[in-house]
Amino acid sequence: ISAHDVIVAIDGIKADTKQLATLSIATRPVQCHLFRRDELMVVEVVPKELSDKAKHDFNQTVFPHSISLRLARASTDCEDDGDSVGYANTENTWLNALARHQSE
Repeated sequence: ISAHDVIVAIDGIKADTKQLATLSIATRPVQCHLFRRDELMVVEVVPKELSDKAKHDFNQTVFPHSISLRLARASTDCEDDGDSVGYANTENTWLNALARHQSE
């Protein structure tokens, strides 16, 4: 999964904020359907359990850039719906999932 990917489905079900939140506690591989630019892709996100020290070290890490993964939204839903807190939590969930995946 890369920055600016548009996630459309998780395990074959239309992606929503609740599904993204469950990825941070996933215990099995999860299949994600996403658009990268104009290309539809299917990727498997494999969770990895972090040791307590690794969790602590990760929480103290400062990242030099921001990742903006987002759910696909219908064009009529593009206006601000006041759910910025939910989207911030979604971004943090993806950052945690990406960190576990990259540390393999």
